[in-house]
Amino acid sequence: MTPTEYYLSETELESYRLTGYVGPLNCSSSLLYRLPAMAAERGGIAKGTDCAIPHPDEWAHSDIDRINLYDPHLLGEELMGMCSHPSLVAPVTQLLESEEVMLVHTRLRVKFAGRPDSVPWHQDVAHYDAGLYPDGYPIPSVSAWIALGDVPVECGPLSLIPGTFDKLHGDWRKGFDGLAGVPLESQGVDEGEAVVLPARAMEYYLFNSWNIHRSLDNISDQPRVAFVMRFVHPRDAIMENIDYVSMRLPSM
Repeated sequence: MTPTEYYLSETELESYRLTGYVGPLNCSSSLLYRLPAMAAERGGIAKGTDCAIPHPDEWAHSDIDRINLYDPHLLGEELMGMCSHPSLVAPVTQLLESEEVMLVHTRLRVKFAGRPDSVPWHQDVAHYDAGLYPDGYPIPSVSAWIALGDVPVECGPLSLIPGTFDKLHGDWRKGFDGLAGVPLESQGVDEGEAVVLPARAMEYYLFNSWNIHRSLDNISDQPRVAFVMRFVHPRDAIMENIDYVSMRLPSM
């Protein structure tokens, strides 16, 4: 396929404008499913630990609760190349209305079977998400949530409440904890409108990072393997502590 063949349709774009998410879309990177193994082979260190993440061949015998590996795209050129496939970049250029988009962060997130590992309702508005403007207001961003294996409902896939990207909720200056202990109805949000977003291997969703979202425990007998990417418009790549990566579609 040519890069522009990965563009979203006008119907998909309009749906995103209204709800703040679109998908499932197909990721056509033939190598991205190998990311967990390659990150382990390159010595990726999981958040909160001082040791390399286990190889997928070792997951069944691992005693760690989860894998939470930040920025595996920085572990090598091959991993970086996996993240820049046109099937991922093309729709983001449309959503950010820019021929160039800036990759902010990536994260490999593995929930092991039967281990408590839920993520509560939150918005990605902290300084460590897409960053903050000089006045302290969070920088808007687009997130890609990619299933590296099948993620049915029982695996604890991404859930979100459509349309909640229109404002900052709760005590948003606390970032991830901004909605902790805050009833959603007090924010004018109906939790009953939440959608659960299961995916097959190599399918993904794009969503406005300000949409309220969460994921529940993996109650299946298989690991839930997901890869998250976050993008901003080039004009918003202003944080000195972030190693932004410029991405464009290849020339025709």
